[in-house]
Amino acid sequence: MPGSITHLKAAYLYIDGSSEEPSEFYLGSVSPDSVNLKGHAEKAIRWPAHLRDRDLNVWLSNAEAFWKQSRDTVVNLSFLKGYLFHIITDIVWDTYFEGELFELFDAVGIPTERRKAMRWAELDGYEEPQARLPWFTETVLPALSVAKPESVGTLKRVEVALWRDRIVYERVEKGGRSRFINEAFMNRFFNKVSETADSVFGI
Repeated sequence: MPGSITHLKAAYLYIDGSSEEPSEFYLGSVSPDSVNLKGHAEKAIRWPAHLRDRDLNVWLSNAEAFWKQSRDTVVNLSFLKGYLFHIITDIVWDTYFEGELFELFDAVGIPTERRKAMRWAELDGYEEPQARLPWFTETVLPALSVAKPESVGTLKRVEVALWRDRIVYERVEKGGRSRFINEAFMNRFFNKVSETADSVFGI
């Protein structure tokens, strides 16, 4: 699963130049991970927050169904779309790109038991320099800081607000450099996320 900066980069690229309300879309795009506010939440909490299913096709169907059920009744449509965009981003990562990254690890002899730790190290190495670029510091961060939190699905508004504030005011620099994840890899990922989101939202 990508981290917050990657989710926000995907969201930024998706709505850039569109009429989407950015603040609420950005907040929605990081909101499912608010369940991890007190540390990595247990599966019984994380999975419902992400509409998760072990079968990736069912997981995508869950997102599509939630969109169709909620789009005509929700007060804040941009926040709802952002919330589902986060889930779509996770689905695309798990379906197409995590396996590709693991194949790169295998090719250089990284042991299977180190895969998850290496995945996070790679994503952290990608995200750290991204968080210093203008797309984040001048566009996303100011918009995110004034976004109004909502409750959606199993998510609680107050936890979404606290998660927003953690990203805006308390982000911890993790350092490191990515060895396998580069701009070409991430651009393919972002393009696939946008393509899948268009399909889910019926665009």
